[in-house]
Amino acid sequence: NPIGWNFTGNLIALDSIFDHFKIPQSKRKYYQNLPPDQKTTAEYAELSETYQKRWKKYIKKSMNKTLEIAQDTKATNILDIGCGTGELLEKLTKTHPQAKLTGIDLSAAMLKHAKEKLPKSINLLQGNAATLPLKSNSFDLIFSLSSFHYWQNQTQALQEVFRVLKSDGNFILTDWCKDFLSIRLIEKHLRNKDRAHNNAATLREIKVALDNSRLHPQDSKKYRISPLWGLMTIKAKKF
Repeated sequence: NPIGWNFTGNLIALDSIFDHFKIPQSKRKYYQNLPPDQKTTAEYAELSETYQKRWKKYIKKSMNKTLEIAQDTKATNILDIGCGTGELLEKLTKTHPQAKLTGIDLSAAMLKHAKEKLPKSINLLQGNAATLPLKSNSFDLIFSLSSFHYWQNQTQALQEVFRVLKSDGNFILTDWCKDFLSIRLIEKHLRNKDRAHNNAATLREIKVALDNSRLHPQDSKKYRISPLWGLMTIKAKKF
């Protein structure tokens, strides 16, 4: 199936995803009046307790695919933007045991869960991708897994990635890919519900955005981790 969609087996799964992002009617007006970044923080304050369990398979499969494409075992200073509960950082303690690891996320509730399971040597920060509280030219490898579609100012955030990335460093971006019909359906639903979700993109759109930020795509792949979830991973370099 070239568009990665099987109506027979996935309507129930799609309905479950929509239910996961549903705002209780009593809170809908409250959410709508929040600034975009505060919507994300408020949303994940609610989801943090069940996030790990509900998204376990998605996280594991998307993370493993991302690391296959990254193929960078020499990095010594690594940043994870949108680190959530710290699953990727935990994996990196095994694949890059000598590296200095930093994670940043908007949600204090998600970071709380990350701190509970990660070594204290990992630096965890609450902050915004568009205004990274980090020094320029600090990291030789930066990851972002499934958070780009939440970034409210994607252009500025990519400029921040360029700023904190060392020359010859790599940026690995994995996100929902709008080249898949299922992702377009999910995004349409999220837009109608006025969630914190901002904008998913096609592979071509991401490549153009990276190039415009002087982060030059070196490798990319579109793939499915399930019939529902169509993703893309792009490896870009700062020259």
